Amino acid sequence: MSEFTTAVRHLIYPECPRQRGGRSCFSDFLTDQVLSASAAAEVPRNIQQVEREVCDVTSTEPQKISVVLFLKRKQGTTKEEFAAHYNEVHAKMAQGCFGHLYDSYTRNLVRSSGEHASTSDANASVGDDPYDAITVITFRDRQALAEMQRLVQEPDQLAAFLDDEDEFLDRSSKMAFMCDQYVSEPVSG
Repeated sequence: MSEFTTAVRHLIYPECPRQRGGRSCFSDFLTDQVLSASAAAEVPRNIQQVEREVCDVTSTEPQKISVVLFLKRKQGTTKEEFAAHYNEVHAKMAQGCFGHLYDSYTRNLVRSSGEHASTSDANASVGDDPYDAITVITFRDRQALAEMQRLVQEPDQLAAFLDDEDEFLDRSSKMAFMCDQYVSEPVSG
């Protein structure tokens, strides 16, 4: 990304010039900022085109919808058994049934309490973890999510998933959240 485009993106984020009554952030940038010679050479001939491009990538609208699941292994199941069943059986089952609807399916397995990223919980002991996995399923769009919700309620499908969950999950502690996903691009230099 060019110095000019990067500076402009930072200048207008999170607002889009079209949301500011048509007033051009680029015009403000050009009159209020001092550009390096290389950036000044990049000033585009068609400012409106660049505004459209930058506005599209800095949208404040949710980009995707995700379901975030917090999962706990059932009593008597080790972390290793939980991980093996989740990755080798349950996830493959879900991918086979719904994978065509996913944008991504990420299973984050929680390390033991003794390996917390934060040292603020120095008294935690192994086994104190409230969850064993945090799963994020991102759908292609809202219609894909609705289709997955419809499919999972079909009696045979529902029975198969519930039976499989009984093998490794404590369903009473399962939590699920629907989330609108907003993505921030990394800021360079």
